[in-house]
Amino acid sequence: MKRFLVFALIALHLPSAAVAAIQENHRRQLSDALDLYRKGAYAQALQRLKDVKSEDRETQASVAFFEAISHFKLQEFKDANARFAQALLLGDRTESLHYDYGQSLFASQKLGEAEQQFRKSITKGYKVAASAYYVGYINQILEKNAVARDFYGRIQNLRSDPDKVKQAALFQMAEMQLAEDSEIADSARKRAALKANSLPAFERARNSDSSSPVAAQAEAKIEQIEAQLRANAKMRNGMPIPGKLYTAKVTQDVEYDSNVVARADGAVTQVTSKDAVILRWTFFGRYQWNWKETWSFIPEFNTNYTRHLEQQRADIYQNDAWNNTLALRTRWEHWALKRPGTGLYEVEYNYLKKDYLKQHQLPYYSSYLNFVVGERVNVLQTGSSTLKLNLKLADNVDSTRSGYTPGATLTQLVGLWNDLSWVNTLGFEWFQARSKNNDEKNYKYATSVTLPEIWQKITVTPSFSLNVKDTVNQKNTRGWEQTLTPAVNLNRRVLSAGTVDLDYTLTRNRSKDKTNYQYKKHQLKLGLSWSF
Repeated sequence: MKRFLVFALIALHLPSAAVAAIQENHRRQLSDALDLYRKGAYAQALQRLKDVKSEDRETQASVAFFEAISHFKLQEFKDANARFAQALLLGDRTESLHYDYGQSLFASQKLGEAEQQFRKSITKGYKVAASAYYVGYINQILEKNAVARDFYGRIQNLRSDPDKVKQAALFQMAEMQLAEDSEIADSARKRAALKANSLPAFERARNSDSSSPVAAQAEAKIEQIEAQLRANAKMRNGMPIPGKLYTAKVTQDVEYDSNVVARADGAVTQVTSKDAVILRWTFFGRYQWNWKETWSFIPEFNTNYTRHLEQQRADIYQNDAWNNTLALRTRWEHWALKRPGTGLYEVEYNYLKKDYLKQHQLPYYSSYLNFVVGERVNVLQTGSSTLKLNLKLADNVDSTRSGYTPGATLTQLVGLWNDLSWVNTLGFEWFQARSKNNDEKNYKYATSVTLPEIWQKITVTPSFSLNVKDTVNQKNTRGWEQTLTPAVNLNRRVLSAGTVDLDYTLTRNRSKDKTNYQYKKHQLKLGLSWSF
């Protein structure tokens, strides 16, 4: 049997008609009993009523009713039911008799008899809304939803709400809808039903009086349904929707760099051959808004501030910087090659402030606008393939380094065994600068393998990248340059939302110009991140 609950707003009252009947009898014992009842001394009131001796049928009916409501107050429902039945038999004319008797029967879990009394209360026009609520609730418990909906609906059609049950009835109608929608076996149909039926039903209940306790219960149900929809959400092509649509993360990094290298839009401008400790603070935020289970719009913001602890050497602290990136990433979920596909359309804007003047200040240094189009689809059974084409428009304080960069990347994910994943990326960029002397062509290959939680919940990701640079118009002095970068990352979750990362990277750049462009460096970084 379901747990029997009713909202506290339906409370037993002291019937005015009974009071009037008692007062009219002018009996001292009844008056004394009435005073005790009003003071909450129900047991003493019952004791006093035993002293009432009368052959008058009307007086006997009033005593029986008075005893019934006193037993009810004491939660002695068996005795209360017996006295209510006696009052009915004696012809008690108290207007609340059927309603009060119904409450006592309901508390005794005698639902069928209670429903009959509440229906009689409706017929007599006493507490019509509250009585109808009880009838609806009883039928809801008995899983007679059609009858329950009928009576809850009658409450909504009443012009006024003296018993304050309209919102409670809306809530119960929403509960029934949720129970029915939750029984749908097909997951797609269940999601559609929850979204189209259950969610709006609880919203109607909440909005009818947003400040009430019932509204708080409705809001809790809404959050529960929305969480369920997010947890099992999928786009039209079956691609999962993240359970959490927003991401906010702060990161603190401490890094040791054995050879600080100055760069301009990725190009080496100075090798210091000096080591330094670097602090970096980062904030990243994004939100995913899905439309019609087909499109996703994902605005992103990333900002980081980098400061070198060495503030005496200008060739070191000139790399202090504040880097900001805004992006809007759009996803189009569809079918391609009879498999789930995702169209990628992105716009990125980057704005970099840097101490290039070596004055312990961060003036504007460079910016770029990057346009990306691409497609991700499982061409191979091993995992997804992603092709991206981009065009970057770059501006630099050194106008000779301003220009545009068309490029392309191809990434192949390979699922191995035991959740191991292998990622391979091929890339090409052609930087065409305002000064042709700074033109570059870059050919890139990167690979990494993720080994999840292999020891003490630590995830290990070894990686390697190779960049081959065609220096184009500087080939006579620099030749073809190669940058090899092996690295390893150790990652471990901390508490519920934190992660600790330890990274080691070895970078070796080979160049024909060994004095200015060839270098080797080690980087060791410890990072702590916290997500919200």
